[in-house]
Amino acid sequence: VKEFSMADEQPVINIIITGEADERALVKLADTLEEKIESIPEVLKVDIAGKKEEMIEILITPEKLETYNLNQIDIFNLFSSNNRLIAAGTLDNGYGKYSFKIPGTIDNLKDIQEMPLKVKGNIVTTFEDVAEIRRIYKEPSSFSRVNNEKSISLSVKKRAGENIINTIDKTKK
Repeated sequence: VKEFSMADEQPVINIIITGEADERALVKLADTLEEKIESIPEVLKVDIAGKKEEMIEILITPEKLETYNLNQIDIFNLFSSNNRLIAAGTLDNGYGKYSFKIPGTIDNLKDIQEMPLKVKGNIVTTFEDVAEIRRIYKEPSSFSRVNNEKSISLSVKKRAGENIINTIDKTKK
């Protein structure tokens, strides 16, 4: 369930982040600020512009696949089966049943690099053996600039019926 108000869809304050820091540091700062600002009761939501979404690119080398007697379908199936929620049972508390799932998610680049693809005796073939794995950015859907420099913009929107001045003051703090 999300609260939505057409009356207050305009931002009450915009926060611009720019500087000589690398892009990852600016994005981390923007994410931290977004989380803190959205925890303010008067704030409905924070929209971010100029933030590139990070993703992991896996470049598989066909020659290496042949060397290890693997194919692309095997790799895809192994990768997708390692990034799922695993059913762990149910709990009945008298009011209803709740199912529990354990995340088998991939948290970082090293998790992918060390993921086993094939085991033959004592030899384990990992993703790192057959592919180049690197962090890249998706093409951004929005841009933000200050004095022709890259920046990240946070647009803060208040909840319906909240005082705009109080919302701005709490956001600035």
